[in-house]
Amino acid sequence: MGPDVYAAAIWGVLCAPPTEALARLGASGVPTLLLAATQPPEEEERRGPARKRFAELAPKGEIHTMDTMHFVLEDAPERTAREIGEWSKRRS
Repeated sequence: MGPDVYAAAIWGVLCAPPTEALARLGASGVPTLLLAATQPPEEEERRGPARKRFAELAPKGEIHTMDTMHFVLEDAPERTAREIGEWSKRRS
């Protein structure tokens, strides 16, 4: 992803924070899996409260932490696929 695409994605998040949609997601009752990156550790001060907010707003959500950077699918494709597959199996 080039800097222009990255900047556009960040701008979109700043204009329409994902937490605005979480209340609707939580109210829908749809089971949701959040794969949350844990690297770099200095981001934990921001990420911890974001995970807590997710848990509050999406009570049917499940959070799995991943020892990756932000792009969990790119950083750990096999583990990401395994986490999603196991989560899906438990849901059925």
